Amino acid sequence: MISASRLFSAARVAARVAARVAARVAARVAARIAAPSPSLRDLCLVVLLGLVVTVPSPTQAQAAAQPAGAAAMAGRWHGDLHVGEVSLPLVFHVTVSAEERVTVTLDSPAQGAVGIPVENLTVDGSTVRFEISALRAVYTGNLSDDRSTVEGEWRQSGQTLELRIERSAENEGPGEP
Repeated sequence: MISASRLFSAARVAARVAARVAARVAARVAARIAAPSPSLRDLCLVVLLGLVVTVPSPTQAQAAAQPAGAAAMAGRWHGDLHVGEVSLPLVFHVTVSAEERVTVTLDSPAQGAVGIPVENLTVDGSTVRFEISALRAVYTGNLSDDRSTVEGEWRQSGQTLELRIERSAENEGPGEP
């Protein structure tokens, strides 16, 4: 049986290796981006690093019970985050258990990042808010009357970008918009 300290040590080493690889990939991608300002290039680096480096733990992915309005968001939601010339597809997965616990994860299919935990989803009237602490990001928007789209803003590292997400059809595969 592997001791907890050895397992923790191996996890730290794996995280450092993943961070180095992600930093190299992000630097190469950022160098190719024709961003109009350094701040957009920096944001792209943060988005890329955050999505590539994040390795969710099973306990993070288990969300606490959410308000009843969050259950109305159940399903798959997809949209494209535009960072300069780069378009990053994002997919939110909102599931509701039999005990009415809401769990939310985020995928970035283009980067191979899946299952990033969304710690909090709140719905207050037509206002929807996803909090993704692993990325230090928040997505806030307005839910359409027919509950099929959310128009809002992705905020991360002091930058704000427009993001529109749409409810996906039930038969679409995981990670696919």
